[in-house]
Amino acid sequence: DENLEKELEETENKINDIKEKILNKAIKAIKEDIPQFDEIKKEIKGLGDYTLLVLLPIIATSKNKTAKDIQSYIGLNPVRYESGSSVYKRPKISKKGNSVARKVLYLSSMVAIRYNEIIKEKYERLIKNGKKKRVALTACMAHLLRAIYYKYHQLTLAT
Repeated sequence: DENLEKELEETENKINDIKEKILNKAIKAIKEDIPQFDEIKKEIKGLGDYTLLVLLPIIATSKNKTAKDIQSYIGLNPVRYESGSSVYKRPKISKKGNSVARKVLYLSSMVAIRYNEIIKEKYERLIKNGKKKRVALTACMAHLLRAIYYKYHQLTLAT
């Protein structure tokens, strides 16, 4: 019983080491392909390596797409449900699209609300104006995505 637990623990440690090595190689590869990686991370507080690892390839490969198109691709666009003149449901985000990118943006937005003054001010202003916390957080997610998009294109044009 104890031997089995030790083997399981060793196996978990090996798996975690392999995951970390894969992540480091992926980050190294994306830094070679997208040299703006470090500058975007430095400029926008609340972003980590993994967030940019997920979002920058989406932005970089969408050459003719606007920020709104990418926001829609990730599934952050608002959708209304209306049926005739009597059935109205609350607007929601579509959630159609890249769920991993949405999850990463969610977690990054939570961090950005604490450390990024612009996102924090936006979140507090929306809460003060009567928006629910989830709605304000979703708006911060979209804001963060647009910030990454515009910073990437700004740095791309500069080089």
